[in-house]
Amino acid sequence: RRFRLPANTENIAGKFKHAGYETAAFYSAPFLHPSWGYYPGFDTYVSAAPYLNTAEATDAMMNTAAPGIRKFHDAADTDKENALQVVDKALAWLEKDNRKDHSFFMFLHFWDPHYNYQAPDNYNRMFLPDFVETDRKLGKEFTPRLPQEYSAKDIGRIKAMYDAEIRYTDDQLARLFAKLGEWGLEDEVIVAVVSDHGDHFGEHGQYFHHRTLYQEVIHVPMVVRASGLIKPGTRTNASVSIYDVGPTLLDLAGLSAWSERSGRSALPLLSGGNHQIMMDLIESEKY
Repeated sequence: RRFRLPANTENIAGKFKHAGYETAAFYSAPFLHPSWGYYPGFDTYVSAAPYLNTAEATDAMMNTAAPGIRKFHDAADTDKENALQVVDKALAWLEKDNRKDHSFFMFLHFWDPHYNYQAPDNYNRMFLPDFVETDRKLGKEFTPRLPQEYSAKDIGRIKAMYDAEIRYTDDQLARLFAKLGEWGLEDEVIVAVVSDHGDHFGEHGQYFHHRTLYQEVIHVPMVVRASGLIKPGTRTNASVSIYDVGPTLLDLAGLSAWSERSGRSALPLLSGGNHQIMMDLIESEKY
């Protein structure tokens, strides 16, 4: 909370904007608030959760020593409709002024598969058919601020609510992709889906994701769809990093990445390249 990006930092949105793309971001968590410095390069940068677009929220984010920031962090944790709001905002932006018919770069951030686990009830019942209100309390209290031991039964129910959050988010992404297909853009848009971390559910005696580098935390997906550029079904056993997402998307779009930053395009791996590429990365001074 004590660090912010310098005002002159160019991000991936700036690269695309300079290349003539319209750019937009819709986020759903306090730490994506523009006060942290992520907004430069975006024509539109908006929270999908209305309470984060207030002057009170901005004051709290700018004064991180004040207790007010906790209020907004907690509100984001318990909001059950983040993904729906994010996709609604994204679709509305694409439809306005027919932006979908022009080159665009869009960043969507989904907070839902993050504790607290508060998916809509119908999703909880997909994975926990006997879901009751006490389960919602259990999912709400599964946070590092309430450290405790959990029974195997409780962990099973908490993991089911975690799965419900993931499925809910998946369904909202499916709604977005279906609309792109309806507009005839399915094969015209490059899509990357990534996550910043996983969670512990008692493995190695750990809960949450703040203190370790076990696989439960760092083994996260990077899924890329680029029709005509990457063969469907391609998988690689090589490791990639979130550092690599920006260079990969820029490479797919035919734009140059930064030479002085960590991260390299994963396109050679996704195009059937060999693992020597990753060894070169590991041995380079950037890592």
